[in-house]
Amino acid sequence: MSRRPQQGISLIGAIFFITVIALLTVALTRSVATSAQAGTADIHRLNALLAAETGAQLGAHAVLPPTGVANCSNRTVALDNFNLPACQARLSCRVELVEGRRYFTIQSEGICQDGGNVAAQRTILLRLKEA
Repeated sequence: MSRRPQQGISLIGAIFFITVIALLTVALTRSVATSAQAGTADIHRLNALLAAETGAQLGAHAVLPPTGVANCSNRTVALDNFNLPACQARLSCRVELVEGRRYFTIQSEGICQDGGNVAAQRTILLRLKEA
């Protein structure tokens, strides 16, 4: 039996293969983390939009109640009872008189927080005419 000198090409190939696999793993991990952050941001934006819509509906009900007197006031509503935790709706209301009719302008700003920081904010503007 004769022995041939070993070239070492298998060792170099194995190190290259392990390096490529490690780089692919790091890239995939970063991609998954970025996707998770984007998904969380989408949820915050949607919740802020829902908070703004809820506030607009509450404001519309206040200025055009089925019975009673219209209440056009600025206020902030916590929406924990509406299944929107850490979200609130800031309502501002203006009344304008145009040709003898009252028009209400309601601005509802939905704000959702994540750990005390504002995560998302959406605004809805309504214009209502008194019947």
